[in-house]
Amino acid sequence: MKKVLLGLAVGFVCAFALTGCGDTDQIKVYSRDTTSGTRDGFFTNIGYEDAKSDDKLLAPGTVIVDSNGSMLTSIAGDEYGIGYASLASVLETDTVKGLTYDGVEATIENVQNGTYKLSRNFNYIVAQDADMTENQATMVKAFLKFMSSDEGMTIVSSNDGILMTEISASPKWSELKTSDPDVLAALAITEDVTINLGGSTSVEKIAEALTQAFAEEVTHFKPSHNHTGSGDAYKNTQGEGKDGTGSLQIGFLSREIELTGDEPAAEGTYGTICKDGIVAIVNPNNDKIDDANAALLKQIFSGEITSWSSITE
Repeated sequence: MKKVLLGLAVGFVCAFALTGCGDTDQIKVYSRDTTSGTRDGFFTNIGYEDAKSDDKLLAPGTVIVDSNGSMLTSIAGDEYGIGYASLASVLETDTVKGLTYDGVEATIENVQNGTYKLSRNFNYIVAQDADMTENQATMVKAFLKFMSSDEGMTIVSSNDGILMTEISASPKWSELKTSDPDVLAALAITEDVTINLGGSTSVEKIAEALTQAFAEEVTHFKPSHNHTGSGDAYKNTQGEGKDGTGSLQIGFLSREIELTGDEPAAEGTYGTICKDGIVAIVNPNNDKIDDANAALLKQIFSGEITSWSSITE
């Protein structure tokens, strides 16, 4: 009887321990959900575009998480996990290990100089004037002027957004607020105006920093953030959700706007804020891999490679 109990105990430990006993070499794949711009950018860059919107093409047992924060937490807690996250998020933590890509480290400088290839744009889209009140439309126009000004671009850069032009090339906010018609109109508003912002969780930090600073300049601008993924940016500004309870006046995307098909964005309502890198991440205790390329990542995320020991660097 003791031998039976001992055997059951060992089996239990083997099934749940992180090391030793059984197949602890198994790769555990983590991915974002299909509305995520980070997912879109990751699979597009590694040449596995079909997996952007189809979970069935991912490795069996793939765990789907709903944000960059959830991804970082998941990989930090799983010695055998692999996932991907925004460079802006990875730079803020030491709880995961970022892999180099084709031998190039994921840094702001390497995205700027083009040597780190796993990157994407951070974009914005706004509601059409007809779907906003007059004061909302005025505030949105003024906010976009602030976002693209020297002060706005400084905020973007200081929150890990990667600028591809010099800040000095941007219009000066100090001049815009004394001469630009849209900004002057916003400053003249005498009642509070709530502007709903959402979309990408990767852009959330930048968006919140921008709106906080703009609210100090234009005191009746009242931002309300609800970031639920890039897929909701178009949907809730110009798509099927624009008249619903989750409608947005400004949406953010960590991927490109399709412009045709499901996202026929109106001309003049969208643009690019900055760039960001995407980083393949593993647990800091993972000593099986330090560098990856598109082919290897596709093999891992499709389930063609299932064990860490089978990876030859």
